[in-house]
Amino acid sequence: MSWIERPRPSSEVIIPVEGPESGSLEARASLVFKIMAVVGLCGIILSLLPDSFPNSALLTVAFNLAAGLISVLYFIEARGLDRRQPWARAAARPMLGVLAAWGAYAAIAGFNQGILRIPFELALAVWAFLGDADPIPTPRPVARSFGVIVAAVPLLGAMAFGYLVFGWGGVLDVDQEDLVASLQIDCGDAGAGPPAELPVSFVWSWSRTTPLPNEVDTVFIGWSGDDAEGRPLYLLGKLPATEAAIRSGQRGNLGRALLEEARAGSRSGFQWAVDLGKRGYQPGAIDLVLWLAREPTGTPALSVTASYVHLGIWRSEATTVSCTW
Repeated sequence: MSWIERPRPSSEVIIPVEGPESGSLEARASLVFKIMAVVGLCGIILSLLPDSFPNSALLTVAFNLAAGLISVLYFIEARGLDRRQPWARAAARPMLGVLAAWGAYAAIAGFNQGILRIPFELALAVWAFLGDADPIPTPRPVARSFGVIVAAVPLLGAMAFGYLVFGWGGVLDVDQEDLVASLQIDCGDAGAGPPAELPVSFVWSWSRTTPLPNEVDTVFIGWSGDDAEGRPLYLLGKLPATEAAIRSGQRGNLGRALLEEARAGSRSGFQWAVDLGKRGYQPGAIDLVLWLAREPTGTPALSVTASYVHLGIWRSEATTVSCTW
């Protein structure tokens, strides 16, 4: 004889949770936060596509990380409002206020940069605030309410002002003082006159680095020196092989104005592109050999300069080296 155990009746009664009334501030706020969460996640996906305008890789990662976390917060807040959680209802208005401030700032910042940006975040927040009050009184904020608000403020702040820390020229980027560069020239034996070949070497290193380097820097080596008839004393001769990440005859997409300033100080010159994305901030060296164009007369002289252009932010010049024969 077998016994069959029947399920015991449960004394717990599951009562479905009713969401906020349609048209109320809480219902509109829930919809707004869901929209903002989807917008944030879509923005992260779009940022993975190739961009025609160079951007800091570190800033892109930091911005997307903040956007992903704030999207998660929006989903959590919206879910709490749908369940009429007291902590979520208490945090709804402050969260809308933070969202409105972010939208206004983004629109103003874009306008200052010549970009017309519609402050849709501000419009959504205002629309939510215009909703009817929920019949249930808004509870006082609790620890969880403050936690959501306190977490949202720095995340939106990182998205708004992250370029000051993570962008090119920001706190984490290398400064001009971090570059240690020198120019070395073998002028030949004293009294022997200008040598037929003049070796030139530009070496550099960094006292510190930055995470996720990308884009291309430019090195320019220039020289000035004429014979008695005003013709160039030396011409570009042999270019020894460099590493793959240092390309001769090329330059970075950024810093054209600074490169032109470097060129203006020399009669002749040559340039190299330094790919930071491939080699980072490792020490580097560039060598070249100048060839004597013709036998000079009188007392010939030559001066050589070298400039390092970092992403169009700053230009550093090595000490000028001169040879007099």
